[in-house]
Amino acid sequence: MVRISDKPLKREVFLAINKQFTDYLVRAKTKQETKRLISELLTNSEKTMLAKRLALILMLERGHNFSTIRKNLKMSQSTIARLWKDMKNDKFIFIAKDIRKEKKKSGFWVDLEGLVKFRVPAIAGKGRWRGVLRKA
Repeated sequence: MVRISDKPLKREVFLAINKQFTDYLVRAKTKQETKRLISELLTNSEKTMLAKRLALILMLERGHNFSTIRKNLKMSQSTIARLWKDMKNDKFIFIAKDIRKEKKKSGFWVDLEGLVKFRVPAIAGKGRWRGVLRKA
């Protein structure tokens, strides 16, 4: 779980820090630079959280039901419902528009939907792939 201090920043400080963060993101001109920046700034937990959030938005946009999303992304029903509500209130317009604009599925999205169809196994444990491989 990602943690943040419960001591709030002054608004001016937050805005300055946020601007600096955005400026660094925009400076990354290549995929390699972007990967390096993300690697240097984010922990594995933060990267996982953001990747799962993006996958959730994609799955909601593509019409997957809450149960399928919960099982495959290992997210709580309340998290899914919160982001679904945010989508309905146009919070993720940029991402959703990009997903809708995509005429052909490609790369990551094909892989993700393939995993959803065949269900992702547990993170650890004896025989974790057994059921998944039989269904495929």
